[in-house]
Amino acid sequence: MKHAWRLTALLLCLMLLAGCGMPDWLPRPAEIPDDGGISFETGSIGLGLHWTLEDGVLTIGGEGAMRDYTGDETKTSDRPPWYEDRGTITALVVEEGVTRLGAHGFENLDRLAAVTLPEGLAVIGARAFENCAALASLALPASLESIGRRAFYHSGLVSLTIPAACTAIGDEALFACGKLQSIAVEADNPSFAAQDGVLFNAALTRLLCLPGARGGAYALPEGVTSVAEGALSGCALEEITLPGSLKTLNEGLLSGCEHLTALRLENGVTTVLSRAFADCPLLRSIDIPASVSRISGDAFAGCPSLEQIEVREGNLKFRSLDGVLYTLDAKRLIRCPAARGGEFSVPDGVESIGESAFAGCAISALRLPLGLLSIGESAFAGCEHLAALELNFMLEEIGPRAFAGCTALTSLTLPERLKTLDAGAFAGCTALEKVRFSGPESIGAGAFAGCTALTELDLGWGAALIDTKAFFGCTALRSISFPSSVTAVGESAFEGCTALTDIALSGSLESIGSRAFAGCTALGVVRVPGSVGSIGFAAFEGCTALETLELFRGVREIDSSAFAGCIALTAVNIPASVSVLGPYAFAGCSGLRVLSIEYGLGEVYYNCFENCVALESVSLPESVAVIDFSAFAGCESLRSVSLPASLRRIGESAFSGCGALEEVSFAGESWEWEQMEIREGNEALTGAEISFGG
Repeated sequence: MKHAWRLTALLLCLMLLAGCGMPDWLPRPAEIPDDGGISFETGSIGLGLHWTLEDGVLTIGGEGAMRDYTGDETKTSDRPPWYEDRGTITALVVEEGVTRLGAHGFENLDRLAAVTLPEGLAVIGARAFENCAALASLALPASLESIGRRAFYHSGLVSLTIPAACTAIGDEALFACGKLQSIAVEADNPSFAAQDGVLFNAALTRLLCLPGARGGAYALPEGVTSVAEGALSGCALEEITLPGSLKTLNEGLLSGCEHLTALRLENGVTTVLSRAFADCPLLRSIDIPASVSRISGDAFAGCPSLEQIEVREGNLKFRSLDGVLYTLDAKRLIRCPAARGGEFSVPDGVESIGESAFAGCAISALRLPLGLLSIGESAFAGCEHLAALELNFMLEEIGPRAFAGCTALTSLTLPERLKTLDAGAFAGCTALEKVRFSGPESIGAGAFAGCTALTELDLGWGAALIDTKAFFGCTALRSISFPSSVTAVGESAFEGCTALTDIALSGSLESIGSRAFAGCTALGVVRVPGSVGSIGFAAFEGCTALETLELFRGVREIDSSAFAGCIALTAVNIPASVSVLGPYAFAGCSGLRVLSIEYGLGEVYYNCFENCVALESVSLPESVAVIDFSAFAGCESLRSVSLPASLRRIGESAFSGCGALEEVSFAGESWEWEQMEIREGNEALTGAEISFGG
């Protein structure tokens, strides 16, 4: 056989060389028919397969399995060859001999309305018909064994029958099909079953898919112990009953069911996980059976119509008081129905308010009991009507995003015993004007970020750390006085506070984080005490009104871009304590005229004073050994430079663009100058008049 193929190949080569062309009996890899259709044959979509597109009908023929595609529309090799013509395809005919349809093969064919599949087809790949919105009906062949993940996701199917041979159906294969009314399964299928048009496993213990168009009321059969992820979320049901055999109601089980008005849980359910009934806008009440022992606080998040949460008699974990859910001992408030409005008084005896307990509620005023110790994560998040809040003095903890998005809240006093103010606690409280601290020990990341009306801030005494983005974007904040308790200002803590004109840094402050005050465009004066060991990356970058900067002795590190773009800055003194002056530290300070650097600095890092166009003279101390590349590049007004005898290297283009440079004074001998490493791009320096110290 090998010899025969070699002879055939040799014959073809000889015919081509002789100009005879290809013989009529040899299949072409591509043809352009007279009617304008396009045909690709062997190897184009899978070994042994070919395709044609004519008058909107896509035909797949040959023998074998179609290749998979990735669905990446940016790469030609990862999409089917009919991709560019997908808007013209209205019908698909798969001929006998094709055994597999590849992944993403017919995805997004939004005009595809008719599909013919042959006997012998065994596999429909993942996402093969996803987003085929016009595809209303489809007959699956008896030979079909497997349907891939999301194969018909968001398609227009109205009904579908699963053949007996099909023993594998991928996740979400029939999800988001808003017109799907029923699913049937042939009687002899060993893996799947349908009951009342709903798809289950064969034992009827796991619900796999509820048709997307199924509305009205539905009761899951007793015996169902699990529900496939996403099978019920976003459903069109108005009423649903969950059986006692379904012990755990998983995360997001019925989330986004916009038509759901009634929910019944049968006795036997034990656990209700996070967001199990979230974003059901019409749900008005819920009755918790006696068997339930665990409920996530955000199980009912985004249910604005919820008025009552009741607990059946005999429950050993929970109770309901006036429609509000508590633990049995009433020491923890778990959930207040979101439709509850007006003033709400948390009962005496409650020690903690749970996660998302009031999230999205319509309450306008809140009274907290004297003994309350903690407020959980997102407890009052999104309470847009909450205008009055008085925190009790025994409160010790406010959790992450506890009051985030309370856009009517105008003033706040934090109690002295407060130990923890967590991340984002009051973020996005856009009406908040006044905040007064008595505690806590730290102000969490983003705690007041985006509080755009905040004008008065009293940090009190006690907080040691102002964490990352704590007051980020508080655009109305005008002044800050830091108490002696504060030792660290975190990354971007006050970034973008564009009205901030004055800051008083205490003598106990040890570090200023990256971008801590970046973009504070009204800030005019900064005095950094010697207690500050480091000024972080871009800490004051873009403070365009900064005219006065005092760095007291004790400051050790000024990180890269720390004062870059401070265009109003006219004079800078670098104290002897500074051992690191980072790259771009004062780059673009276009108003800087006077620069003084005390003895102690060993290296002027790259681009450190780049484009300081008003700088006229530079005198470096005897401690400096290296001037790195582009350190003074673009200092176009620079006329005189005094360099120390300690200098050993001047980096590439360190003084490029310094066209006005006339005088260079070197403290060492001429022979030392000649031995110094001066790299290219420093013609402005080497071409100036040079004097030596002798």
